[in-house]
Amino acid sequence: CDGRPIPLPSLQGIAVLNIPSYAGGTNFWGGTKEDDTFTAPSFDDKILEVVAVFGSMQMAVSRVINLQHHRIAQ
Repeated sequence: CDGRPIPLPSLQGIAVLNIPSYAGGTNFWGGTKEDDTFTAPSFDDKILEVVAVFGSMQMAVSRVINLQHHRIAQ
């Protein structure tokens, strides 16, 4: 991301987002507020959010409960 290598955990894929919700309304970024590392996600800030996908079960369960998502970069 942005020319910097980022160590990744064992994962199945990544999701690159430009909107706060994904897959029919799931907040895959895991929040809408700014923190010490990342800014608040917005569709008009010209910043993409990159999130780890660990498998189809994670994606399915994310629709039901609010999981802690693994943010990679912004």
